[in-house]
Amino acid sequence: MEFCGTAEGSGPIHRFDQFTDYGGGGFHPAGNEVIINSEVWDLRNFRLLRSVPSLDQTVITFNASGDVIYAILRRNLEDVTSAFNTRRMKHPLFSAFRTVDAVNYSDIATIPVDRCVLDFATEPTDSFVGLITNDDQDEMYSSARVYEIGRRKPTDDDSDPDDAETEEEEDDEGDDDSILEADLDGDGDSDADDMSADEDSISEFDDDEEEDDADFIMDGVDFDGGGILEIVTEGDEDDESEILGSYSGDDDDLL
Repeated sequence: MEFCGTAEGSGPIHRFDQFTDYGGGGFHPAGNEVIINSEVWDLRNFRLLRSVPSLDQTVITFNASGDVIYAILRRNLEDVTSAFNTRRMKHPLFSAFRTVDAVNYSDIATIPVDRCVLDFATEPTDSFVGLITNDDQDEMYSSARVYEIGRRKPTDDDSDPDDAETEEEEDDEGDDDSILEADLDGDGDSDADDMSADEDSISEFDDDEEEDDADFIMDGVDFDGGGILEIVTEGDEDDESEILGSYSGDDDDLL
């Protein structure tokens, strides 16, 4: 029944037909329609516009912009235990809530929450919705949950974006470490090669010196009695003979 409330008084305006025992519903934000259970009525001529089966036995809530209807299964909040009636537990919305297009009343989605939904609320920015759910029907333990609109429910294959960023950072650090290790190994090998090359060159230099020293070793020459060690070439033998001869002549004169 629709009433008119004014300063002069109040009285009934129109009585709508009730097709079911559930009388939940609400006024459409556009102002021209009223929803009673699953029926949509025109307030201008009080005619039935359509019937929406997905809204049967539900409590509806409009979002801030008025273009989406949220529907949950109607509960008797004074007797919460009645929510666990065997017949009601078989209802599709026992552990879920439904979204309906408020313009053409087509179903958008049914979102399971795996818990008995007791109450529902929206917020002005249309970014989040809140639910009161019953987590344990034996102990009647309930909790409040907040859901972000537009965010998909994660699956086992999905990971938290924060974890993904952490894994990427760890991978980057691992790559840097491997590069540093490769550089260190490369430098160590090059240093070892340089050192071995230097040792080889030093050993070759020592061998050359030993060979040069071997050229100057004269077997059977006794230097205890004095003497002159001369190194001459074949072309200079005659000149040296003459010089030695002159020296010997001078020595005879001196004697």
